Parts: sequence; structure tokens; C-alpha cells
Amino acid sequence: MNIPVRLIAGFLILLLAVVGLAAAQIGGGTGYFEINSDPSGASVYFDGSYRGTSPVTVSVPSTGTPSHTIRVTKSGYEDWYQDYDGNPFEGETVHIYASLTPIVGAGKGYYSISSSPSGATVYFDGSYKGTTPLTVEVSSTGTPGHTISLSLSGYQTWTQTYSGNPGEGQTIYVTAN
Repeated sequence: MNIPVRLIAGFLILLLAVVGLAAAQIGGGTGYFEINSDPSGASVYFDGSYRGTSPVTVSVPSTGTPSHTIRVTKSGYEDWYQDYDGNPFEGETVHIYASLTPIVGAGKGYYSISSSPSGATVYFDGSYKGTTPLTVEVSSTGTPGHTISLSLSGYQTWTQTYSGNPGEGQTIYVTAN
């Protein structure tokens, strides 16, 4: 009589272990989508729900629905969309970067500033704007003329003054010396 009781007890322990393991696999962990945009401060929608302004981090179950729609919007720019198939693994962060395109004729222009090497500090009319690559939006009907400076440790500071305002966009590429 001792043997059947031990056999049943052993079976129950094994069954509980398997059920616990299956529950852990079903629940899974949490992964992340980090969504950035240029320009920053854009509204981010993840699977149809507003999640904040860029940059923003969205957490998802790593074993959840493996298909996502990301939309990034900002006034004066075309909406940006991306479908993403898959989920990040537990603890993993997937980086999404939305480069927004200005709408032509919206009364706004922009300077698209990049450098080689990238990561240069950008000052626009004396105000810090970030690091390259980046886009600076300006009113195409505002005060004309802008001064742009780029600095990067180990290189000479680059400064240039541009007259007028771009009606649409102007690309500036600087090779550091």
C-alpha cells in the first residue's frame, strides 16, 4: 500500500512541476520598443493607442501578439508608419527610429544637418538643438537668416550663417576637420 501512495504522490509532484513550467512559458516576460523621431516631440501611437511623445518606451509581453503597428505624427510633417512583426525577447529593447518628412507648403522649412563623424553638437542661432544627425524646423515666413555651429571634441568648430529661410528644406553636411 505504501508503493501506490508514493507513486501517486510522485506523479502529482511531477504534474505540478510541468503545469508550473507551462504557466511560466505562457506568461513570458516583458520586452520593450524604444521609439525615437527626428524631430523629437512627435506623438507616438502603438497598436492604435497613444503612448506619449518621442522619445518613448513601450513595454510588451515577449510572448504576446507578434504583430504591431507604429504611427508617429507631428504637425507640419507627414505621418510615419511601420508594421513590425515579432516581439522583443524578455528584457530586450527594439529601437525604432522615425525620420519625419516635412509637408511642403505648410509655412515651415527645415535644415537637415548631418556630419562626419556624426554626434557633433549643434547650436542653431546660439541655442543648443542636439547632436547630428538632426532636423531643425523654421518658419519659412519668419525672421530670415540663421547661424549654425557644429562642435565635436578633437575637431575645429564649424560655423556658417545662412541668409533667408528655406521654403522647403535645406540639407547641410559638414565633414569635421
